[in-house]
Order: sequence, then structure tokens, then C-alpha cells
Amino acid sequence: MTTSAFDAINGLEQINNSGSPEGIVEYKLKSVFKNYSLYARHWPVASPKAIAIIIHGAGEHCGRYDEMASLLNKESIYAFANDHIGHGRSDGEKLCLDKFETYTDDCHKHLLLVQERFPDLKVFCIGHSLGGLIAVDLAVKIPKAFAGVVLISPCLAIAPEAASFFTIMAMKVISFFLPKMQINRIDAKFVSRDEKEVESYNTDPLVWHGGLRAHFCKEVYDAVCKITKISKSIEWPYLVMHGDQDKLCEISGSESFHNAARSSDKTYKRYEGFYHALHKEPVDSRKIIFEDLLKWINDRMD
Repeated sequence: MTTSAFDAINGLEQINNSGSPEGIVEYKLKSVFKNYSLYARHWPVASPKAIAIIIHGAGEHCGRYDEMASLLNKESIYAFANDHIGHGRSDGEKLCLDKFETYTDDCHKHLLLVQERFPDLKVFCIGHSLGGLIAVDLAVKIPKAFAGVVLISPCLAIAPEAASFFTIMAMKVISFFLPKMQINRIDAKFVSRDEKEVESYNTDPLVWHGGLRAHFCKEVYDAVCKITKISKSIEWPYLVMHGDQDKLCEISGSESFHNAARSSDKTYKRYEGFYHALHKEPVDSRKIIFEDLLKWINDRMD
């Protein structure tokens, strides 16, 4: 009996949604945290040559990656993603979490379920912003799993103004006593130079437009510190992409990570004038990003 990429996947509950966009299959899966329900989005292809897990950033959701997934599909890559706990259509209070590793472990669980269907295919991981940090943490956890990891504007450093001893201590105290306190908001004008994309972000009901929670910030800070300490031991293949006008994630983090990593197959691309969400930049700029991303992956498909 042959299986199809469009068949049900064990461990995932398909959502019967007549409003689902064409070519997209929606699922639910259980989080490692209290069995919370996570929303998952799959972009299947009939005869995949590889699979790719896409990991979204803070406050957003996986539905914002339809264009990227569609381009992956054209390269015969089965793409899939899930909304993190406390994000998008997944359970949990917005941007509240127990520990950072929950994000990583949920993505790992999702990946394992898809790998059961496609055990012989190469696996790629694509993470943006917070998703880039999660992608690194996941690849550190399972270093032999990926044929390649793509990090788009990853959160791998803390802004200097937020990294002082007193600021960090204050954050940890607030995190302990007022974990849900909202500290900073993501300013959409720094997401993209494309005004339509900024408007789309601002009006998207599934995007969290409130502030970053104190405990969330503390967990992200701890994860960044962890990755900084171990980056020199990283040996898996990766592509880092970062715009030099990114005001949301420090480009210095990408540069330091790249300089420290021991990987024999490592690529760092710096884009002059580009903002944070490289895949949401104006059309001509976005084309460059997708061409670079797809070429890098295709070179590692065989």
C-alpha cells in the first residue's frame, strides 16, 4: 500500500475547515506543556524530495509563511509549521510560557510526527527571529537531524541598551513577581520597508499587538545566553541571513554566531538596507531573499 503526502499523519488531528486556503492542510497537535492544543499548518506536495519545518517569530503565527511555503513546494519540498504555545490559534495566554524549551520541544515533537511519514527524506529547518533562536536550540538538541538550517534575522543577541546588569536584574525580578507584565511592544514600522506588509501586520487579528511579557523576555534572554556559550561547538550546516537595518534583532548576534561556529558548511549573508522580516520586504528585495534561500537549500538536496 502506497502513502500519499496528503494522507492523514499519525499524531495530528486534521481540522475540517472549509475556509482553508487551497493547497493547505490544517491540523492540531498536543503541546508538551499540559497537552495544550497547537495549531499546525502543512503545505504538502505530491512527491516530496525533502521536508522543511518553518518556525515563526514572536507574536506572529505560521499563516504568515504561506508565500515562503508555496515557493518551497515548487522545489518539491513538503513544508509544515505550528503556532507556538500562546501564539496565533494555539492554546495559551498570549506570549506566556513556562520555559523556553517548550517552544523547542513542541517543534521537535511536530517534526518527529512528520518524519514518521517521510523517514527517508532530508530535513531542513527555517527559523525567523525568535524562530531562529528556537531553530538553533532545536539543531543543538538533534544535531544530526538536519541537512541544513536557515536562520532569517535570528534573535541571537540582546540589544546593548537592554543588556546592562541593572536592566537584566530588574527584568528577572519583574519576571518572578509579575511574569505576565508587558514590557515592550514590537513596532511594526521596523518589520518591513513595504508599507502594505506593515499594514497587514498591524491589522492581522492573529498577531499579538500587545507587549512582550516579562517572563517571556527572561526566558529568551536565558536562551540567547545559552546559545552564545555553545555556538563555538556547532558543526551542522547553516545559512544566516540578516539585514543591516534590522532594529528588532541585533545583527551582531548573527555575526558573532557565524564567527564562532565550527561548521565546515556555513554561510552568512548580510543585506544592505534590509529590515527585519526579510521575507516580507518589498517585492524586488524579497525576490533576492527567496532566491538565496532556495538556492542554498537546493544545493543540499542531493
